[in-house]
Amino acid sequence: MLFGIATECEIPEVSVECVGMMTTLRKLKQPRTAERMCQDAWNDLLVHLNKKKADDEPLSIRTINEALGPLDTIWAFRAVDGYRREMRHFAVWLAKHAVRRSQMSDPWDFRVIEAAEQFLRGDIDKEGLVEAGEETWKYPFSGACSVAELHACDAAFEAALYAERVAEYYASDSAIGSKADETWWKRRDSAKEREWDLINSELHRLFDHIEQGKPYTRGLD
Repeated sequence: MLFGIATECEIPEVSVECVGMMTTLRKLKQPRTAERMCQDAWNDLLVHLNKKKADDEPLSIRTINEALGPLDTIWAFRAVDGYRREMRHFAVWLAKHAVRRSQMSDPWDFRVIEAAEQFLRGDIDKEGLVEAGEETWKYPFSGACSVAELHACDAAFEAALYAERVAEYYASDSAIGSKADETWWKRRDSAKEREWDLINSELHRLFDHIEQGKPYTRGLD
């Protein structure tokens, strides 16, 4: 829910013995996570893991990425203990990438991204971040408002979808012919595939930094 408080997503910061971003199949079946993971994705993950049902065995987010791809991986962030600051950096990087690509970005896009950067630097608190997002949400053409989501896991997921929409729009808009034309569909699908490849590459950068104990600060790049 945009700018709403969803306590299920507020997983406390805890230390984990395993290296990297971890979860479990049982955590993935929590209502707030499972509601957007389709049955096909769940089945594919079980097949990949050679399992029949949910359990409490540690599961790497990198493994989920290998099995399901970037979108379901980002959605699974909400089932991860900790790393909310890294998720927020990832979301801000995604939004900035999309805004730079878009030629129709509203000034409020830049305002909310600036607020997200201020939040990452510690210049404003969560209330200031949410306030900037609520102001931006009044403008229908502002796609970057997702970075002001109260919960970093929501911000990352919505920012990924925003980046995909921007890529799809500019690819299809430049294609010759109508939507029924084969060229239009090919250009659109190709653009979406390239965008998810880029997002997936950044996901691996995030994983690598966390696993190597390096700061991940892409949201301020």
